Amino acid sequence: MAIPILCIVAIFIQAMFAEGALVKLGASLRPSASGQRQSWESPGKNFSLGFHPSGNMGLYVVGIRFANINDSTLVWTAGCNGGIEVGEEGFFTIQNYGNLVLSNGKQIVWQTNTSNLGVASAYMQDDGNFVLQNSSSGTVWDTFANPTDTLVVNQNFTVNQSLRSGPYTFTMQSSGNFTLKWNNITYLNEGTPLATTASLTSQGIFKLSNSSADSLWVSRSGDYTDNSIIVRRMKVESNGNLRFYGWVTDRGIWQVGWSAVNDQCKVYGWCGNFGVFVYNNTGPYCECPSADFDQIDPTVASQGCKRQQDITQCSNNQSMVRLDNTEFLSYPPE
Repeated sequence: MAIPILCIVAIFIQAMFAEGALVKLGASLRPSASGQRQSWESPGKNFSLGFHPSGNMGLYVVGIRFANINDSTLVWTAGCNGGIEVGEEGFFTIQNYGNLVLSNGKQIVWQTNTSNLGVASAYMQDDGNFVLQNSSSGTVWDTFANPTDTLVVNQNFTVNQSLRSGPYTFTMQSSGNFTLKWNNITYLNEGTPLATTASLTSQGIFKLSNSSADSLWVSRSGDYTDNSIIVRRMKVESNGNLRFYGWVTDRGIWQVGWSAVNDQCKVYGWCGNFGVFVYNNTGPYCECPSADFDQIDPTVASQGCKRQQDITQCSNNQSMVRLDNTEFLSYPPE
């Protein structure tokens, strides 16, 4: 007996939703101190959204991770700069009137502000996008339109969107260029006129395009076309660089294939206030300009340096410190 096409579609949809991809209003996630993972997964189990340990004892963040590799790297978080931390009493839920919220158990600390906008359900897609949708499956809010610090393959990054990590931002400009900034100071400005979208491909290409041209500007990863790389991502990092990574399955590591700034010394402000970027045989690092300064945090050199003496208590005598082979990029606005 022939089965009508509409019935086949209905059966397919029911089977897809039965795998847990569809998230209904009122559904919630909570942290798991036991380590038992609770998450909303995509139909093909490529991505999952859930709570993850933040690195600080007893605290968690909500984020999206690759579910098909043995790695906990997050490609989106509820809140920038690594996500907003909550304790074991926290929860992540789609309220009955359509607002997606993160609570610390006492108050809302992050939300989508989609109350009463017709949200009927949510969906974790196989491309890595988590979508709040209405009853007609139209998008009301999604993570691709609200990125944090990472792009995944085929995620369109459009004009005036930004990735952020601390004081550093990666932005697609209306001029067609993409920029890297420390606060409001631009230290990288590349691209091509007329480009409106930046994206990554599974082959290892970072490209700029528009509605008429697919590849106006292209940069290839060092592992371009390497078929063993099954997962890729691009991230603006806490050190101010923008890097393209590929997952090397047999080694279980992320491999850098491309960096927007080849010389880390050219990343503005990375060594912090009074910090000086220097090189040795193993690579670049930060230090203080003289013995008259101490690092603010010896374990985090990028925090910069502080004077050992309060200069308001100094006499009128002055002296200068000579720094050979040093380039001063500029002074910050303040």
